[in-house]
Amino acid sequence: MTKHSSRLLGVLGAAVVLSSVAANSLSSSGCWDALYGDGYCTPPNNNAECGYDGGDCCECTCQNPQGGDHHWICSKNGSGFACVDPDAPCYAEDGVTVEASQECDFWDLGDGWCDQVNNNELCGYDGGDCCECTCEVPTDDDWDNDLYVACGEGFACIDPSAPCVNDDDITVDVDESCDAVGMGDGYCDMDNNNAACAYDGGDCCECTCEPNNKCGGRSGFACIDPGAPCVDDDSVTVDMIDNCDYLRVMGNGWCDEENNNELCAYDGGDCCECTCESAWNDDYTCSSEHGTFNCKDPNASCFGEETTGSDDFSTDDQPMSYEFVPWEETEALPTVDGAVEVGTKTEVGVSSTAHDVRPGDDGCGEVGGLGCTAANTRDGIFSEIESRWSCATKLVDDEGPCQIEFTFAEPQTIVDIQVAFWKGNERTRTLEVYINGEMTHTHESYADATFNTLGVTATDVSTVMLESVALLSDEWISLIEVLIFVTP
Repeated sequence: MTKHSSRLLGVLGAAVVLSSVAANSLSSSGCWDALYGDGYCTPPNNNAECGYDGGDCCECTCQNPQGGDHHWICSKNGSGFACVDPDAPCYAEDGVTVEASQECDFWDLGDGWCDQVNNNELCGYDGGDCCECTCEVPTDDDWDNDLYVACGEGFACIDPSAPCVNDDDITVDVDESCDAVGMGDGYCDMDNNNAACAYDGGDCCECTCEPNNKCGGRSGFACIDPGAPCVDDDSVTVDMIDNCDYLRVMGNGWCDEENNNELCAYDGGDCCECTCESAWNDDYTCSSEHGTFNCKDPNASCFGEETTGSDDFSTDDQPMSYEFVPWEETEALPTVDGAVEVGTKTEVGVSSTAHDVRPGDDGCGEVGGLGCTAANTRDGIFSEIESRWSCATKLVDDEGPCQIEFTFAEPQTIVDIQVAFWKGNERTRTLEVYINGEMTHTHESYADATFNTLGVTATDVSTVMLESVALLSDEWISLIEVLIFVTP
């Protein structure tokens, strides 16, 4: 999984209004007619042909259609402004050009978080957000800066006019080739763990990671930097990183068959009952009752003993087409006018940080021997409690958040996302929604419908990630089905 920031953008109110997209389709002119003049700037409408979105994209012309104190409507923190209407009195006062409005994520400019897609001259180097010396904390009262720490971390300073441009080792080439914002943030990001990306700014070696409460958290270490003093302190090699699912599952107390080989150290011992070590000192990891073993390590004392079950969860990370299976339902799956489920257009891969594999009454059951894997959210079944993805923080390394990610073989334009929560009528669960690695929405489950509408719209989307928020140690997040609707 890709590392994501924990910020909360000011779009919670926007999620409610934008849910109306579910009943809309593009007009023949290519405009989103139902979003015209709704108080939120809709980028596809911000042109002369679409009437500059009915004035929504200029602060001086935006009008609140609901009246009253709906502070997210016509607000910079609601969706931002990009005033390119030449007839507006405040035209160009925000510094956004026509080209920038088309090429930049203007609603993220100057929000206190470095967005690499905006870190260029055209986009004003993300309004200064990517340099510590030019980043400014938003002053809007709707920001909770004590909790989300705008301008607090994650910089990639390449603005030549910034006084601190040379204070780090990030260059334009590094910014373009690496996840520069994630370098040196305390989390080991495998895509950055190479010489070109300075081995993630030292994050992947315990001896070079800058001391903070994140070093080693959630993703562990994978030290392959030849210049690091502790490079030989563990058994991680470049070949292992290239060929094993090392950081996420090796040595976590569950046998993962894709790692059950000599190169991957037999999944860190997880596949032999005599070498498996419980990751959380609980009663079901490394348990023959709740887990499975397939001991292939010839050096293990229990090598050759009878295999218990099958723990091949590799299908959880494989692309799958969205094909409904036959079953008897009490209600139909939802549809969205003018949109199709993404699985009908492209292959969808699904993965998660962890999932519950405990059978019977203690766990959530095993479907086809796979347990409550992420793939269950894409099987078209939402009436059976066993056909779901379930996760708890105690199953994730260092009790990090539960995450489920959907990857598209081809980029898509999202019209809406709908999620069926298990026990949605008994408990509230909060999800953060990440589009292409950037957090855009926060959703709290509600109980008046089987499927919750998240109100997400986005273009050129390759990944959608849902992350649990504020789960207690004894709480679970369970999603029965996730439907992603895109333009046909």
